[in-house]
Amino acid sequence: MRTMGGTGNYITPKDVSIKLGIGDSTLRKCHSLENHGYLFPRTDNNRRAFSEKDLEMLRY
Repeated sequence: MRTMGGTGNYITPKDVSIKLGIGDSTLRKCHSLENHGYLFPRTDNNRRAFSEKDLEMLRY
């Protein structure tokens, strides 16, 4: 887990894919969730950041 701009902790996409046992390419398909209004925070270089809440939602 890392800190994102002082706003809290987040899980890197690599760590999420390992924890969920899915590939990076599968995780990148989160854009379809974003198209339906689910927003993921972004890092300074515009990469998705994941919270524990996001991780639980993705497990579901």
